[in-house]
Amino acid sequence: MDGLGVWRDGPCVYFGIDSGDPLDKQISARGYISKKLASDLKESLENYAGKTRIAFLHHYPFTEGFFIKLL
Repeated sequence: MDGLGVWRDGPCVYFGIDSGDPLDKQISARGYISKKLASDLKESLENYAGKTRIAFLHHYPFTEGFFIKLL
């Protein structure tokens, strides 16, 4: 799934989530997680229920410049 990476390391599983829209159909500076991405993340988290699960978000906080206000 685009926007979701899963890495296993011993008892830990890491879930990398990218909230930027790769097609720029949404306002990326405010973040965007599609229903498909949310569903895939939920399924992945459930698949590793017995492990230590760590989710982290990657998001560029700007679209046109470096000083856009975050809401």
